[in-house]
Amino acid sequence: MSQVRFGPVTFDAGLVIFDKDGTLFPFHALWQPVYLRAVAGLVAQVENPEQVAAELHRTLGYDPATERFAGQGPFASAANDVVAILMAGVLYRHGKPQRSWDAALRLVQEQAAPILAAPAADAPLAATDLERLFTDLRNAGVRIAVLTSDEAATTRRMLQASRVAHLVDMVVAADDGHPHKPAPEAVWHICATLQVPPPHTALVGDTVTDLRTGEAAGVGLRVAVLTGPSAHEELA
Repeated sequence: MSQVRFGPVTFDAGLVIFDKDGTLFPFHALWQPVYLRAVAGLVAQVENPEQVAAELHRTLGYDPATERFAGQGPFASAANDVVAILMAGVLYRHGKPQRSWDAALRLVQEQAAPILAAPAADAPLAATDLERLFTDLRNAGVRIAVLTSDEAATTRRMLQASRVAHLVDMVVAADDGHPHKPAPEAVWHICATLQVPPPHTALVGDTVTDLRTGEAAGVGLRVAVLTGPSAHEELA
């Protein structure tokens, strides 16, 4: 274990688990253009595009007036498979002409899911100097993991493009078979695999869901950052 400073707090850490989007990479810069492309692809297939776009924004927690996502909204917190189900629900309820549920879901899988699965993974804009941060942690003997609601392949591409993949001990993603956040099982799996108990683990995230995940898992320190969609008062 090593004494690691997180702002004013010093913590005896053996492992730091980072969320990805909104924590390692600024959320809006990465996901807003992806989201808008996915919505555009869907509304191009309906006769009432303005209504469907408005319902998609409302359902997924996006405010077009401020161009911000709600910190506790589905798009900011849920895995892509959940987002796809919500999108299909909007198409089923509001899209014209009326589609069956299977047809609505198929349209999302064809038009939106490929876009959501492939953000700018090859040239991500990091929230900080990840190579320096991760190198400092590794030099202090601290293990590093990434726990994300994104897919594993995309996550690894982003880490590779940021030149830090070799510094990360473990990646657990939404398609790895563990219950999604805020369930604690993925954290416990990381801790068991890397042989660091939760009380000596810090979890760093940008949403209330991340913090609840850490609380449920019993980690020793939960760290909130403001590079995601959540406001300070939501995370306090």
